[in-house]
Amino acid sequence: DETAALTQAILGGPVERMTARWAYDASAGNPLYLREFLASAVASGALRRDEGLWRLVDRPSPGPALTELVALRLEGMDAAGRDLLALLGVGEPLPVDLLASLVGPEAVEAAEVQGLVVRSPAPAGDHGRGAAGTSAAAPADLSLAHPLYGEVTLALLPAGRVAELRARLAEAVHARGLAAGDAVRVATWLRAAGRPVPPPLLVDAAREAHQARDPALAAELAGEAVAAGGGQEARLTLGHALAALGRYDEAERTFTTLERSLTSPDAAADYLHARIDALVWGLGQDAGAAELVARARHWWPDAAWRRRVDGLELVLLSATGRSVAAGELADRLVADPDLDPAAVPTVAAAGAIAWLFAGQTRRAAALADRLDPDPTHGGPAERRLGGLVAWALVRLESGWAWDELEAHVARVERVAVARGDRITAGPAAALLGSLALARGFPVAAARHLREAVTHLQAVDPRNLGVVALAELAQAEAQAGRVAAARRAEVAARRRLGARPPAWHVRSKLARAEAW
Repeated sequence: DETAALTQAILGGPVERMTARWAYDASAGNPLYLREFLASAVASGALRRDEGLWRLVDRPSPGPALTELVALRLEGMDAAGRDLLALLGVGEPLPVDLLASLVGPEAVEAAEVQGLVVRSPAPAGDHGRGAAGTSAAAPADLSLAHPLYGEVTLALLPAGRVAELRARLAEAVHARGLAAGDAVRVATWLRAAGRPVPPPLLVDAAREAHQARDPALAAELAGEAVAAGGGQEARLTLGHALAALGRYDEAERTFTTLERSLTSPDAAADYLHARIDALVWGLGQDAGAAELVARARHWWPDAAWRRRVDGLELVLLSATGRSVAAGELADRLVADPDLDPAAVPTVAAAGAIAWLFAGQTRRAAALADRLDPDPTHGGPAERRLGGLVAWALVRLESGWAWDELEAHVARVERVAVARGDRITAGPAAALLGSLALARGFPVAAARHLREAVTHLQAVDPRNLGVVALAELAQAEAQAGRVAAARRAEVAARRRLGARPPAWHVRSKLARAEAW
């Protein structure tokens, strides 16, 4: 918080939360490093002011002044010590014994003595990292004492040497056996080093990137996996990632190649959820989604599959504004003792939204109370977002428990920003903006909504950017900033493009225009 406040004071204006988080991560709270980092980022154009909000648009380098300052701290290190700092700059934290095998135990010990690295226990359950030289009961990881030590070392080493170190690190981690999250790291190191990535590793890495809520990286990896013959899983991950990035036309083209190759109900259900979201939220093709659900009913003859398709029918009814029919179907499904527990969150979220917009707020609340409204708990963010949005909208639109709502959504946003999770941070900021608008605080609402728009420009699986821009136009107008309001309204309609606004978007656009 102190670093964020100092960043705002240095820049002279509001700073996007994720940019403030970067400022802390890059400087580790060192005011001198922070000032130099900000000056370099502004001078290079990596840090810009957009609609009154400072935000990072590119990854900045430390800059010559900061590089020279930190290089003084690293004087006297031998080649092995510099390799150690570079390896940590590429992939910290890393197991102590693995680093010792790559650069020698003497280099590790010397860096610890000089205070350039710190040792910490490895995460519990890190079973993929057991090795000779460390106790299995108490493995240890090594991290940089300050992130700039790695950044500056990488900047000073020849590019060929950095590529060699990345490749050696990838090979060493792969040889030890991959733990959760290692596939995406190894694949990323190999790609950055210009080395080939085996197709099975690409598929695993794309899936991990999607689960880690980095759709841009997931799309790159999955695209390479598809080109290398990665098959059904690679195409499904690619479709998910493209939809999350708002590239709905490309996602639909990817999904259409999958329908005839689905071999299991689980894969088919995942595919249907993703494709229906892209058709309805992204492309406005409600009829196409309805035809897809009708076809899917005949893919397997058993009752369990029919219940799954009923859940998809519910999602479609709720998303297209047929609220009473959707609410009644949701009530029937949640009362069914044979309903798969894994389907309950989807059914409850769609049903809660349906009853809310049918005016039945108590029935909506009964379903919303079945939900876990915290999408930061893990799993695919697009699916978990439904729980947060449904739980929050029932409270927001009905006027119930607004203090509880604000505290919870603000915590979700903080966690998402700390993790770099824009998929969750965008809707959370938009909900906080909607709440501030409903409470009569348009300036605060505009601040939250500008934050939401920034996130949603990067990732927007449910096409919420149009709604956030429309509400931003209303907030700016209520605050008396009419020119900014007009820009936001124009941006909302531009984002909508040629497709007609969905039923729930039309009123937002009309309200923005009226204000």
